[in-house]
Amino acid sequence: MDKKTVNRIGKNAKITLKILFNILLIASFLVGCKKDELKYEDIEYGNHAKQKLDISLPQNTALSTFPVMLCIHGGAWNAGDKKDFDYVKESLNNAGVAYVSINYRFIDDNANCVNMLDDIALALNFLKNNAQKYQLRSDKIALWGNSAGGHLALLYAYSRQSPINVAFVIGQVAPADFSDSNFFTPTGVYLLDGINALCNTQVTAAQLLAPGFSPPQQWIDFSPLYNAKTDSPPTILAYGGKDALVPYSNAVKMTQRLSDLGVVHQLITFPDSGHGLENDPVQSAQYYNVIKNYIENLLQ
Repeated sequence: MDKKTVNRIGKNAKITLKILFNILLIASFLVGCKKDELKYEDIEYGNHAKQKLDISLPQNTALSTFPVMLCIHGGAWNAGDKKDFDYVKESLNNAGVAYVSINYRFIDDNANCVNMLDDIALALNFLKNNAQKYQLRSDKIALWGNSAGGHLALLYAYSRQSPINVAFVIGQVAPADFSDSNFFTPTGVYLLDGINALCNTQVTAAQLLAPGFSPPQQWIDFSPLYNAKTDSPPTILAYGGKDALVPYSNAVKMTQRLSDLGVVHQLITFPDSGHGLENDPVQSAQYYNVIKNYIENLLQ
């Protein structure tokens, strides 16, 4: 995937979070007055230069430990930074939740999907083993991923045995089904290189667009849609009705799959928004109210 495309996707992810964070500030997510934060930055959870995380704790209560939201940034699996999720940090802290955001290895680091999921597992093991040091609860955690990070969050929650129980997972404009033909319209073929690298496949554009194309098994194996199970954690999904990057058909298929399995879930559709969820303030407030309810009922 070319750098221009990657940078554009990363920029969209940052815009998404900034807009939603500002809406969040006027919604009912905030609890009480603004409180100081206790921050830890660039903590190494592994040996690779990308394996670092940030922690921000609420400083408001008599609690000795705090529930945790682990955030996974987007950027087409090849760009972005853990700081991209900082727009929700203060709000989570004000809701009594510890904010943790991670970096992970990229395609350019010769990492594939398995490696990226391994990074999430390594980060979770680090948090569990250092829970007392950083005042974190280690019995359960929530995952929140945006775009490519949403794909990783859903896939990890559905396919891995987590060292910390996943109380719920949020997939925000998350690619859910790589076999969805709507991914690869003439405006979306540029994602092919990234998905090939992520899944260790070598599908060409000509093969992809040929009549009767059959997706390789790896695309199925690394799609959250096909990894969801009856015991998958409760799930929040947010998608833009006019998203030209991740087709809304992914939202429809993922929601139907979770319904068929009996998994607790909620889909918030932003009908007039693209990948940045930028044009629907009513739905943004609804989205954060749903997150607030999941935090109160499943995480705290």
